[in-house]
Amino acid sequence: MTIRPIEEKDDQAIAQIIKKSLEAVGLDQEGTAYTDPQLNHLTSYYSEAPKSQYFVMSSENKILGGAGYARLTPEIAELQKCYVTKEARRQGIASALIEHLEQEAKEHDYQAIYLESSSLLKEAISFYRHHGYEKLSKPLPNNQNHHAMDIWMMKKL
Repeated sequence: MTIRPIEEKDDQAIAQIIKKSLEAVGLDQEGTAYTDPQLNHLTSYYSEAPKSQYFVMSSENKILGGAGYARLTPEIAELQKCYVTKEARRQGIASALIEHLEQEAKEHDYQAIYLESSSLLKEAISFYRHHGYEKLSKPLPNNQNHHAMDIWMMKKL
């Protein structure tokens, strides 16, 4: 298995992983990543955004999942679109992606990583807690327009 920066050939596979994951829990709606205008073009989105990156985990040319980060403030990155296929869950793939992403963010001088999630994603919330993310009482200001998200977490790097 390999973690690498997203390439244009990966865009549709990652978009489908994200959409299927959100559909499975009823979050295929406005105010979530499901309706993000950049969802089908993550390669160009992350290549154009400063101090931002998206990574995929692949095995034998099959995309198993991905996760990215983008600048929220000069000191804080936002963890974005961390999803793995249903078949790849509980195999350490998301953990490897998060650890890789956190190291990359640290190398770009970020001091913390913020994320938004939904209380419907109970396994994800547990996963983030396990990785040292702490719950916040309110969201940090951002322009993602994910108003359906009701869980906000942050981790110091």
